[in-house]
Amino acid sequence: MKFEFFSFLFVIFLVAGASAAEQGMNATGTAFVKAFQANDLDGIVALYADDAVMYPPDAMEAKGKE
Repeated sequence: MKFEFFSFLFVIFLVAGASAAEQGMNATGTAFVKAFQANDLDGIVALYADDAVMYPPDAMEAKGKE
């Protein structure tokens, strides 16, 4: 009986955590689209972490916000 209860709680917390993460991703995606459509480079750069690394095709890697 205890195992079923703790399994149920685990699933509830797992779903709640996934939902919060999904909301964060959706908010970031929406902010990116708005900044991109407004040609707001500073707005796009603000969404990246200070230590972000991007690997564009046929180009050198880009590190950080500079």
